[in-house]
Amino acid sequence: MFDAVIPGDRPVAEGGLDNDELARLGEAFADASRRDLFRRVMASAEPLSAGELAAGAGLHRTVARSHLEKLVDLGLLSVSLRHTGCGGRPARVFSPARTVTSLSIPERRYLWLAQGLLRVLPAVANDPEALAAIVEEAGRREGHALAAPSPEAAAQWLDRHGYGATLQDGPDGRVLELRGCVVAELAAVAPDIVCSYDRGFVCGLLGVPADGVEQLTSLAAGDDACRMRLRS
Repeated sequence: MFDAVIPGDRPVAEGGLDNDELARLGEAFADASRRDLFRRVMASAEPLSAGELAAGAGLHRTVARSHLEKLVDLGLLSVSLRHTGCGGRPARVFSPARTVTSLSIPERRYLWLAQGLLRVLPAVANDPEALAAIVEEAGRREGHALAAPSPEAAAQWLDRHGYGATLQDGPDGRVLELRGCVVAELAAVAPDIVCSYDRGFVCGLLGVPADGVEQLTSLAAGDDACRMRLRS
């Protein structure tokens, strides 16, 4: 049995990959130096430049940059700019891609199971609001197990794990914005249940009570992002 979830250039998909995708992954990880650079990017809490990664891997910066750009072209890493605030040219920095490819051998059907259970749960629940509250508390416990030391650290964790998270200061307080949904396929089936769990998870990660965030907008409702105001 082999299971892997690999950053990629498309939403998570259940089951096996086609030949082109397998060839893409094979090309990406056939080189030992490329595998090492990829692992270093994945392990870092912050995006890293080619120079920083090259120094850690014992490679020339030009060689490291070539490998990193290849991983970007293959959709396995993302690239952005780091501004120092001191003028000069911003550095290109590398971080994990925000979407994933799921590979299971033999093929797994976890998504089918989860979708089926979510379709059944509302039908057997006597009180939908109580069910949402139970699910939200379960999510809060999971998030609490990973509790971040600060809202900034929580936003960084969420961003590294596909949520496209940013923390913004607004006139009415700080707002956590999530432009990516890592459970979009499940939220489409049962948004009340799935979004309750995800909201609870965020509260747990932030280390705040269940009413510690105020939901402002929701991807499941058709908005361009999930936005949650952090209550003081």
